[in-house]
Amino acid sequence: MNRFFRICFLCVAGVSLFFLGMWFSSYLFYKNQLEIYEETPVRIENTEVSSELPSESPMVETGAYATVDLNTEFIIIKENLVTGEVSEITEELPSQFVGKSRTDLEEYYEDYALSPVLKDREEGFVSASVESYSPQKLVVKKIYEPLQMEEKFYLKAEENYVVVYYGDNSTVYMYTSIRLDSLPEATKAEIEAVKEVESYESLYSFLESHTS
Repeated sequence: MNRFFRICFLCVAGVSLFFLGMWFSSYLFYKNQLEIYEETPVRIENTEVSSELPSESPMVETGAYATVDLNTEFIIIKENLVTGEVSEITEELPSQFVGKSRTDLEEYYEDYALSPVLKDREEGFVSASVESYSPQKLVVKKIYEPLQMEEKFYLKAEENYVVVYYGDNSTVYMYTSIRLDSLPEATKAEIEAVKEVESYESLYSFLESHTS
């Protein structure tokens, strides 16, 4: 019996030593690999990066979103439909235009055409439009058709003086120094009733004969 136990003990001891040896061998192998890994320098592959930045697309200013400011060049083109003359002037941008888009200004000139300022009315204003638009330059075109005055005039009495009107009977041609009470009664009555003069010759003949 004792012999049987000794044999069993030896077998167990042998198997234990075998596994212990396997474990110790694995440990040494792992430790060796770890030391090799720690001693090996890490290589980093440099990825070539272009120093050139991608070119930016040019900014496109659209009439719908771009706006003008006090630095915007403001040009007015005037066209005379009667003479065919075209002139161009540069003015300061009106303060009410600051921050306006093309659409805003187009609407402004649509309203303006319904009630232009007196100076434009006198010059025969017909229409205005936005020809070109950008934050750098605003170009507006105005079209005029001056009244074609007939070669006749009207003499009227105003504050005891004779005033000469164009053929439209509303636009003053000349303020004279002829006093109404200095005229013959018949002539005075004609002027008080608005006297029509048919030509330049007749007008200047009247003026010469009644100017002292």
